[in-house]
Parts: sequence; structure tokens; C-alpha cells
Amino acid sequence: MSSSSTIGDILNTIRQYSVYVNYLAIIGGIFGHILNLLVFTQLKRFRNNRYALYIIIESIVALIFLFISTTSVLLRIAYGYDLSDNNLIWCRMRFMFYQGLSLILFFTICCAACDQFCSTSYHFSIRHLCTLKLVQYLMSISSCLWFIHSFVFSLFLNIQPLFGCIITNPILTTYSTYFFYPFLYGPVQIAVAFLFSLLAFRNVRRIIRRQVPIIRRRLDQQM
Repeated sequence: MSSSSTIGDILNTIRQYSVYVNYLAIIGGIFGHILNLLVFTQLKRFRNNRYALYIIIESIVALIFLFISTTSVLLRIAYGYDLSDNNLIWCRMRFMFYQGLSLILFFTICCAACDQFCSTSYHFSIRHLCTLKLVQYLMSISSCLWFIHSFVFSLFLNIQPLFGCIITNPILTTYSTYFFYPFLYGPVQIAVAFLFSLLAFRNVRRIIRRQVPIIRRRLDQQM
């Protein structure tokens, strides 16, 4: 009995510790993103900056995501169980926002990396390819498309007694298993962002090498 009670106490302590850590992470995330919004929206030097726009979009998406996560946790505490496993409306709404916001966040990171590559390119045409209006149109259209995709996705969610809130349509299950989650939901965007970040890093090194005097470059090669 003593060993089982000790194990139970340890599990309760770990559970409470994880709850406190999650609360601190949520509070810190909310504070950080609000600070980002205040800085990048109030200062004049960032108002017509494309990179500031990316940070603003990421902060807004992250704040909404944290708000929904906090609401889900509070509802779980209030009712004693996960409401998405018993309420179909909340099940679909939470899934739609989670998926839509995640897709917007991944796409924003991908676009920021591509923009960085274009801005550091030594080709004039590529360097002036990305403009503020293009970024605004691209992010607006893509956000609408991602939310439409998530909305259609959420319509096929149903609550099962054993599995909770899951997709019950076989065609959509096949689509999500073999295409959406392996490719579209993160991996492709992360791979593209990583690739263009490397290309942007190469462009920056090329710019630095061009600015270094020839004699200094020869000395560096000798060293």
C-alpha cells in the first residue's frame, strides 16, 4: 500500500508540475507575442517592412492558438473531461482552428525564408521580386484557402465512443494519412524554409566576400 501511494503521489506531483509549466509557457508566450505586436505595429520604421509583417502575422496566429489552447484547458478543468470528445461543435471548431492556424504559421515561415532568399540575391530582378503588396495579397489569399481547407476537413469529424473526435470519412482518412500529414502539414514547408534559408545564407556570404578587399581575401585563402 505504501509503495502504491508513493507512486500515486509522484504522479500527482508530476501532473501538477506539468500544469504549472504549461501555464507559465502560455503566459510567457502571450506576453512575448503582445510585445511583438506593440513593437512592430507602433514603431514607424517597421510599418512598411515585409519582415515585420511576417512577425506580426506569426504573433497574431500564435496568440489565437494560445487562446484556444487555454480555453480548451479551462474547459477540461471545469468539466473534468475533454469537451471535444463529447461536444461535436467544439470538436470541429477546435480542430478547424488548430489546423488552419498551424497551416498559416508553417506557410508564413516558408514565405519569410523565400523572401529572405530573394532579398539577398545578387540578381536585380530576383531581389525586387517580393514586394509588400505581394506579401499582403499572398498571405491574405493563403490564409483564406487554409481556413476553407480546415473547415471542409472539420465537417467530416465525428465523435466515436472509443476514439473520441476523429475523421470518419474513408476518403478523407486516406487523403490525410498519405498526403496531408506526411507532406502538406509541415514537412514540405519546413523543407522549403530550410532550403531557402541555406540559399539566403549562401547569398549573404557571397555579398560579404564581394565586399572584402582582394588582398585580404588572398590572405584568408593562404591562412
